[in-house]
Amino acid sequence: MEETRMKALVKSAPGTDGLKLERVSVPKPAGDQLLVRVRACAICGTDVHIRRDEYLYYPPVILGHEFFGDVVEAGAQVRGFAVGDQVTAMTATSTCGQCPACKSGYLMRCEQRRSVGSGFDGAMADYIVIPASICYRIPDNHRDQNYMAVCEPMSCAAHLVFDQCEIRGGDVVVVMGPGALGQAAAQMAKAAGAFVIVSGVPKDQGRLDLAMENGADACCADPAALKELVLKHNPYGADAVLECSGAVPALKSAIDICRRGGQIGQLGLFGRPIEFPMDQLVMKEIRLNVSMGSSHQSWQRLMTLFAQNAVRADKLVSAEFPLERWEDAFAMAESGSGYRIVLVP
Repeated sequence: MEETRMKALVKSAPGTDGLKLERVSVPKPAGDQLLVRVRACAICGTDVHIRRDEYLYYPPVILGHEFFGDVVEAGAQVRGFAVGDQVTAMTATSTCGQCPACKSGYLMRCEQRRSVGSGFDGAMADYIVIPASICYRIPDNHRDQNYMAVCEPMSCAAHLVFDQCEIRGGDVVVVMGPGALGQAAAQMAKAAGAFVIVSGVPKDQGRLDLAMENGADACCADPAALKELVLKHNPYGADAVLECSGAVPALKSAIDICRRGGQIGQLGLFGRPIEFPMDQLVMKEIRLNVSMGSSHQSWQRLMTLFAQNAVRADKLVSAEFPLERWEDAFAMAESGSGYRIVLVP
């Protein structure tokens, strides 16, 4: 590799003006790391929060944890990857490696975890170094596609559906919130064999149409009509409700439409303390499963689904911007007008 300097979006000081595009040294991979030339990196809500100093970070740090790219160099200890492979990665860059969470593949639960893009340099740059142990090879049928930058949020949806909720074939599943995570969760539930209903509000109609295009069985843009739709397909209520919006009314509706003995999977974050009707949850014996991040198991399942063309990510990218136009890209991401916005170095 001849290049020694690269572009990188670095958060080095408090305030929104503390995030700047800089020229920095190209990192060198350690023995267990890969040097990856970034093809594309998506803007997550976490990146927006770091820019505003609303999320823990360790400056100076390069932002970005949703990415894919080409392996251009591998450390001497790396096995299973070669120059030319296209890879993406989990976010848990550093963990203790010894706790029960680490030993079982649930790295996000490690109390000592630090993540790429906040605790270690991320992928809003020309290059990134990343531990090979948390990388996954892009299936050949999805090589060179910038939408593969959104594998990370899709792995979170896979964690919710397969690890936390264990959705099964024949379940009637309602996904609340047709944003990027809701779209991904609906696809995962469908891949599990469920009958999938995606719900939103009237302004979400376009997003609900996309959910149908991606395989959902039914959708509802009228919260008042949702329960009737659910009971049409299961007279006892939904077997599982996956709450992906982080909206309090949606969570309360989830309890109402879930059958007795069913389950709610909570993926959306509320960002504040909320009032929660726990008595109703208890009286119906509804299990509440929460989900944060991903696991090795969910990543393996996701890559298999991509290889089988059982899920798709192309419609989850709303726009692409060159890295030099990062401010325009962040403005679009903050507006909430699309799904994922992608930066291309």
